[in-house]
Amino acid sequence: MEEKNHEEKQGAAKPKKPKKRERVKTPEASVYVGPTLRNGQLARSTVFRGGKLPAHVAKLSEEHKAIARLIVPVSQLASAERKLRDPSSAEAAAFAEAARLFSKGGK
Repeated sequence: MEEKNHEEKQGAAKPKKPKKRERVKTPEASVYVGPTLRNGQLARSTVFRGGKLPAHVAKLSEEHKAIARLIVPVSQLASAERKLRDPSSAEAAAFAEAARLFSKGGK
């Protein structure tokens, strides 16, 4: 009877599959597609890695929705650039608003 129990135990054990390495998904980088702002506050084509904006940029984007709209995921950069060339797009309007706000006469 001991042999039977020993065989049952062996048959019940399944071979372990090697664990697959799970990739840690890092947040996608973003890029600012708006106009360069005066005083070096924010330059066009600035890339933000890790999905987190620096404090001064986060503050700007909270205060000015036009700036927030012009920070896009890198995967959507080509699409955003196409939309900026279309004067009737929301992106073009945001670009114009940002340029107006941060021109020499603006805030």
